[in-house]
Amino acid sequence: MVAVAAGSSVYTLMNGEHTDAPTAPGPSASAARSPGVPGGQRVPTADGTPTATESSPTARTGTVPEEYLGTWQAEFTTADGNAHTRVMTITGGSAGETVMTLTGRSAGYDCRWAATLRASGPPLELGPTRVTFGDRSSCSPGQWSRLDMPDDRTIVRELVGSGGAPLTYTKRG
Repeated sequence: MVAVAAGSSVYTLMNGEHTDAPTAPGPSASAARSPGVPGGQRVPTADGTPTATESSPTARTGTVPEEYLGTWQAEFTTADGNAHTRVMTITGGSAGETVMTLTGRSAGYDCRWAATLRASGPPLELGPTRVTFGDRSSCSPGQWSRLDMPDDRTIVRELVGSGGAPLTYTKRG
């Protein structure tokens, strides 16, 4: 199981939407409090009994809370010195509808993604991203993500299961 998780993390880091994002030394705070199971699925314990779901059925319905709406920006520098910018726009919508677009740019890199609403939260959960623009060799889809909002000007976006460090976005405008 550890080998599968490690292999998945390496694959995600090499091919995922945040290939150039810095990595964290360990799991994020939100990853530690959640089993990271998509869609609130039940995971059997060692004795075969199901655990509690990740999110309640009511959390998987609804619309994007107003405080998440808007345009958010994150910037980071990779180990090779390349500066990257991510611009995330969150719009209104219901579960299953596209509510997030994301642009990633740096020198020689221009990718765009979109994601649907998975759970209205909080925290807000987005489905896996799909590439809407960019070179498929460097612009790969990402897994589902969780958006925590520690205050009204900041969103912390974690690609659940990626092993990468969450990116912190600041509200623009």
